[in-house]
Amino acid sequence: MTEFKNESNDCYRVDVFLMTNVKVSRSKIASAIKSGFVTISGNICTKPSTIVSINDTVGLVDEFFEPKPKPISRYIPKIIYEDFDILIVDKPAGLVVHDGEGVRESTLVDYLRQEKYELAECCGSNRDGIVHRLDVGTSGVMVVAKNDTAAISLKESITNKETGKIYLALIDTPLKDDCIVDEPIGRDLKSRVKMKVQQNGKPSQTLFLKLLEAKNRKYELILAKIMTGRTHQIRAHLAHLGRHIVGDSLYGFKSQNVKLAQGRVMLHSYILDIKHPIKQSLLRFCAEIPNDYLKILDTEFQKENIDEVIDKTYI
Repeated sequence: MTEFKNESNDCYRVDVFLMTNVKVSRSKIASAIKSGFVTISGNICTKPSTIVSINDTVGLVDEFFEPKPKPISRYIPKIIYEDFDILIVDKPAGLVVHDGEGVRESTLVDYLRQEKYELAECCGSNRDGIVHRLDVGTSGVMVVAKNDTAAISLKESITNKETGKIYLALIDTPLKDDCIVDEPIGRDLKSRVKMKVQQNGKPSQTLFLKLLEAKNRKYELILAKIMTGRTHQIRAHLAHLGRHIVGDSLYGFKSQNVKLAQGRVMLHSYILDIKHPIKQSLLRFCAEIPNDYLKILDTEFQKENIDEVIDKTYI
């Protein structure tokens, strides 16, 4: 039991009094009171409007402070490379990178903590080691910083466009030609979870290269290289072109693609080029295409053609 004494010369509602002593939302305080987790001078209190008098002691059971364990994620990342400063991770589609609003299950950060990896602490709340991220539906390669020096250096490299990120995407309508989309991206005013090309957005550049059209010419496998790192950049730039990644329900792909995608977004972070944060050497890492992605490609393309266009030496 954690106790707080009202040493002021005023009386307060118990929910208001607790909010000044425990930095959580009023709704969570109210829930604790109604659940019988709160006492006033030794007596259980179940009404948030109950008055705390001068010199009363309000108790809050310690269970209130213990976070509920999150369900273990069924998605397990793979460590491609590790040294004293960095981890190179192959993140599966479906795994959230770090905690945030609405996140209920274990994240990549949770997994790395559980496995006792050293992680940089300067990256923000519940974002230990995270210097860039992949959307939950995107699979593939990403770098994680193991110490603050590495994190600061990697963030500077990303800001200075010294990091190369190459993705594979299966889209619902073939591109007319290879192209560079150089259009600013900002928050979609009609949907706070989406991004959109708009003139008051942040400068954003994406290179799109045609790789392989499907046998029925309905779908196309493309390469996307981002020169800037905006949220949902590839998805927003494709939407601007009237194209959508198969499986990407947020940005409005055709309904028949739901079955084809089998529950995942067909976007894969394939190659990551970075400058080592300490040694300054240039490094290239590749996340092999996952089996679920390849299985979908096999239904639409000739296997020998797939092998040719995704050859790392070719890219």
